[in-house]
Amino acid sequence: MARVSPDAMYQLHQLIRQKYALDVDIWRLRNVGRLDRDEVREKMERSDDMYKEILERVTSWDENPNNWREHEWAMAQEIRRRIERPGKRWWKENPPWSDD
Repeated sequence: MARVSPDAMYQLHQLIRQKYALDVDIWRLRNVGRLDRDEVREKMERSDDMYKEILERVTSWDENPNNWREHEWAMAQEIRRRIERPGKRWWKENPPWSDD
């Protein structure tokens, strides 16, 4: 496992922002009619895929604190802790509508 570069951290930050924006859009569309749900389902799938990618990135980080600067290690641990915290929504298993 390699040390995480500043560019990799920035890319992770951007991916998290994109997923959040997509989640907000999905929630905004939660009341669409059944015939219009295919577009929302595509967004749900993209959001779930993004979350998988985010999880893969943070779980691949080198866990040897000697390979990190002290402040980077603390930040990486906090990011990973927040990403892995329970309560994240997987859209496929938990769509925004209740009648599906």
